[in-house]
Amino acid sequence: SADQKILGNCPKCEDGKVFESKKAWGCSNWKEKECKFAIWKELAGKTITEKQVETLFKKGITSVIKGFKSKSGNPFNAALKIHEGAVVFDFQKEAIGTCPLCQGDIVETAKAFSCDNWKTTGCKFAIWKEIAKRKMKKDEAIKLIKDGKLEKVEGFKSKAGKPFSADLVLSGERVEMKFN
Repeated sequence: SADQKILGNCPKCEDGKVFESKKAWGCSNWKEKECKFAIWKELAGKTITEKQVETLFKKGITSVIKGFKSKSGNPFNAALKIHEGAVVFDFQKEAIGTCPLCQGDIVETAKAFSCDNWKTTGCKFAIWKEIAKRKMKKDEAIKLIKDGKLEKVEGFKSKAGKPFSADLVLSGERVEMKFN
């Protein structure tokens, strides 16, 4: 309809216009050309605002949006960007520490705190966000990277479901548990 706000040309099919509907901002060619470009108003558990979508269209990327939730329920922060005709998460490179193996930046991803050099050098350093059914907090990961260990960490669960505590110690590219 004439009163619908058009954000710009569709980044996927290029001749459609992106406009707002009830659940998304989508391409006007969705029927005729079956263009599936859409920016859902709710994405990974987070409501995307009109202002964020406008920024995405003007600059090609938003600033970091806080409070997304991964499929496994872990919170994460990311910018949104348009890449090859689709909206994708862009994990901004906020370094939380220095890689003990290669001195690269440790950055937060959806599943781990890992070395940003994995793409270029193949560095495998990672601290998984979930260890023995316990979520690793960002401040714990920062301390573990800085000190090489975390003592008396509680809240782990064995495969049988029994709670236990352990020290976490960096060992090469891995985190190991030490029991006292």
